[in-house]
Amino acid sequence: MTIDVSVETANMAPTGPETTTGPTIEDLIPVDGFATWQATFADGLSGTAQADEMAIRVTITGVGNLKLSPETPVTLPQGSQVVQLLVDLPTSEAEADAEAEASLSHELVILLSGGAEVVAGPLDFHGTHLLRAQLPAGATLAGIEMRGLFAREAIEVTARALSFERSMPLADVDVANSPYGPVPSMQPACDEEVTTSVSKDGISFVLESRSLSAVVRYVYTPIDGNLSDIEIEINNADAIKLSEGGGVTIDMDGQEWSPDDDEIERHFVSCELVGEQIEARWQWRRGSELADFLYRIAVSGKSLLVEIEGGSGRAAGVELGYVVGAIHPRMIRLPYFNLGDAQPQILSTSGVFISGYLDWFASRASSLHGAPRQPDELMHLNGGCRYQAASDGRRRNLKERWVLTVSRSFEEVLPTLPEPTTALPAVADSQRIYCELPEMEAGEEAYIEAYERLRMFRQLGMDDLVVLHPDSTWDDGHGGTPALEPQGAPAKGGDDAFREYLDAIGDLKIPFALSHGFRDISCLDSCWGTSHAGIDAQGGLISTGPGRFQLKPRSIAALAAASAVGADWDQVVEGLRTMKIVRRRGEVRGEVRGVTVIDDFAHHPTAVRETIAATRQKFVDRRVVAIFEPRSYTAQLRSFQQLCREALGDADRVVLAGLFHPERYDANTGLDPEELVRSLRADGVEADYIPDVDRIVDAIAPASRPGDVLLVMSNGGFGGIHEKLLATLGRDEV
Repeated sequence: MTIDVSVETANMAPTGPETTTGPTIEDLIPVDGFATWQATFADGLSGTAQADEMAIRVTITGVGNLKLSPETPVTLPQGSQVVQLLVDLPTSEAEADAEAEASLSHELVILLSGGAEVVAGPLDFHGTHLLRAQLPAGATLAGIEMRGLFAREAIEVTARALSFERSMPLADVDVANSPYGPVPSMQPACDEEVTTSVSKDGISFVLESRSLSAVVRYVYTPIDGNLSDIEIEINNADAIKLSEGGGVTIDMDGQEWSPDDDEIERHFVSCELVGEQIEARWQWRRGSELADFLYRIAVSGKSLLVEIEGGSGRAAGVELGYVVGAIHPRMIRLPYFNLGDAQPQILSTSGVFISGYLDWFASRASSLHGAPRQPDELMHLNGGCRYQAASDGRRRNLKERWVLTVSRSFEEVLPTLPEPTTALPAVADSQRIYCELPEMEAGEEAYIEAYERLRMFRQLGMDDLVVLHPDSTWDDGHGGTPALEPQGAPAKGGDDAFREYLDAIGDLKIPFALSHGFRDISCLDSCWGTSHAGIDAQGGLISTGPGRFQLKPRSIAALAAASAVGADWDQVVEGLRTMKIVRRRGEVRGEVRGVTVIDDFAHHPTAVRETIAATRQKFVDRRVVAIFEPRSYTAQLRSFQQLCREALGDADRVVLAGLFHPERYDANTGLDPEELVRSLRADGVEADYIPDVDRIVDAIAPASRPGDVLLVMSNGGFGGIHEKLLATLGRDEV
């Protein structure tokens, strides 16, 4: 994805208190200039280099690797382990270049003294890359290497802004400035009179909550050092474990370990009663790495409060496990209470209700998540939380409060959500009905099925909807941080199918929102890539870290945000269409004997209409011949035939190609090209239906005259029609 830093990007971060957006110029330690750096070419690449204090510019031709080295290795400043660099790759003009590049593996590698290497990331688009990498402590930088470069003709590659990142403080939120007051809590309110007590029974500790309706014994036995050490006994019935397999996930020895993994040594240090609460200390070890944890456990009303803190910056999160031992259990999902893209659940068993929450008012986590939405054989009260690492690899020390509540009253297990003491900005449209789509199962028809559901809503006259999409709209569940950016799921047809789907919703004029997050992105995450770098309101590149809202240079996100707040769709499309971001938007592919051939990605009625209008504005008083391939799902629908007629009607001549997958449609669902051509002719437009690409070229090229603009519109290759038109026009000239 191209990040064009010359384009000003509107601030899409949520309104409210000002948030930190990552390292500023003061947070970066620039490396002394490139003036003494040398370029080395390998594997068929050749060129010349010109270096100064600001950058090193290398003109290259061929295929191979480019190594850039300082005169002497550069030592990392004290306290810094992150290096970052900007690399500019120019756009290639030849289509053949794109095909050749597809077979190469492009990446930037950081070279360290002693022969070690660190891959900084892919060089997978033409434009400006922000590449960042964490280096081992005490490393020295011996150079950088760009691998898999390709240049059929001479191009200039630039490396600039090499710097180290200062270690940033992982500051906590100032509780005193919280809009919810100084000591907010999610602990459920209790209306019944309750007495509590704490006692020791052998190696176990018993925290008892007695009320008229139930006697609940919370039993803590320090054996494993995780949340499965806690059991609940209700009215002397058999014990229930609410968090089997639950506890802290830890990052040690270069990987993340689950709470019950035996590869982590969990050493019991002490457990004692301090006042009315239990304090248990544990030390976790793997190899030479250590992490200390403190558990504080108390009973308050009908709730058990379990506070966990520590981890020495290695805690990656908390997982709340699953329920074991409940009699005739039934799980009730909480409506209108979302954590990420899921919700907590309430357990109904033995005549009582049980809830379990991580108290977000006492959490330092980057994000919270609810019980898994996909059904499995296990029962989950809740999900847990994640501690994303900052770009230098550090995490905040863990601090969480787990609130367990047992009651015969459903209302008494619901979380308390304090009213803010200061007004928060309104973000909702009270005049619209919010409609959340169900989870999208993997399959080629996933987006089509979602679209058909929305089209049915529109046909039923439901015009006041705002459609909300789950993460599974683009996530296939392969791990990593969910919803880093809205990008089509491969198992659902990929990004092209996703974009077509969003275009189709736009044509229905239904506002929608995408459940993407603008935060919690770390280059250490398995899903991190260069496209996840932040971009500020002035278009500059900024680094990322946990809890920081970031702007993402994605036109899909712009569409979603604008649509969700009721912006005029045509204005949004026009704004995006005129953004200087990608090829195939009004790209001139060539001009022969005064005839201009243009390639455009327009593939649905709205885009076709706007593209023809923009072409007329650019090529005033010239004849526009629209050559349109109905290739996308939207363009091939019968229900969009009238919109296609209106969109194409502004051209001087129209040539309609055949449907891309005619077998997917019947007479009732698919666009009828011949009928569309007849309707265009009835409107006074010269129009033809020519299914075959070669026949289109044979019909158009000889009839073209100087000044004509051949506007080719398709979201696919269209059988190489652009080259064929230019070649045939050239032969006709001879």
